[in-house]
Amino acid sequence: MPGRNKKSRSATRQDKYDAARAILERGLDHVSQDPETLAAYLRFRAHFRRFSARNTLMLLAQHAEARYCMGFRQWKAHGRQVRKGQRGLMIYVPRLKKLDAEEAARLGGQEGERLRSGWLIAYLFDISQTEVVPECEATALRYISPIPQLDGDDFAHLYDELGAVAASLGFAVQQEEAITQEGYCSHARQVIGIRSGLTVHSKAATLAHELAHAVAHQGCRGALSKAAKELQAEGAAYLACAALGLDTAKASLPYLKHYAGEAETLGHHLGEIDRIAWRIVEAVEQVREHAAGVKVVGRLGAAA
Repeated sequence: MPGRNKKSRSATRQDKYDAARAILERGLDHVSQDPETLAAYLRFRAHFRRFSARNTLMLLAQHAEARYCMGFRQWKAHGRQVRKGQRGLMIYVPRLKKLDAEEAARLGGQEGERLRSGWLIAYLFDISQTEVVPECEATALRYISPIPQLDGDDFAHLYDELGAVAASLGFAVQQEEAITQEGYCSHARQVIGIRSGLTVHSKAATLAHELAHAVAHQGCRGALSKAAKELQAEGAAYLACAALGLDTAKASLPYLKHYAGEAETLGHHLGEIDRIAWRIVEAVEQVREHAAGVKVVGRLGAAA
């Protein structure tokens, strides 16, 4: 019964889409209602730099302890196999369509070019769901670079690196005794002020926050509310610091508690947080590359 089989396959595909959408909506709802869940998402996000925010949110909703995710065949190619009975983690991947001559002319593309025509559901597995293939070298482990946890003098080094990023954007970083807040960012004066007397840990966290404003909010006066700007800046600072090994939860959670909760726009804010944070992280990595004279190897994980 070909017709019935086709209908059955269609129903199965729709079931997958419905399940994926439910996972995404549930994850977004939880993040929007609870600042600590938002912070947990941002910590989780630090491990999934090459994935989209949407897919990261879906992975978090399905496996909060996940760290390194790949497909079944990818793990096998890296010397690991998915353990029997493990359930795959749903993500969205683009459906690509190859353009024929007529479509290419109509869309202004080239014949044979692949364009996104929709979305498919794919399944990944975390490294915790896999095991080494017997008598096979686990080559994947060579590519996994855990996020280092900074302490001591590392805080001062990160502060200096963030300062170098600010300078590359044309901002002078200066420590001031007269200000009452921990820091500020003046686009008009191209100055980031940090209050004197803060611990070196707090200086780095504050500079990351003000640097996020410098990266994102120049010339947007009136376009975003103060709450939106602060949510984006602190979210980006928290994510960037987490990716660089600096835990700023004590400083960040009060901000997130004040400014989280815009459920209808949080999806947009997560995208902006991503854009700002990864720009800061990449700039810090460039500073480190320049200082060390070597190129930093990216962490494991294909874009999705």
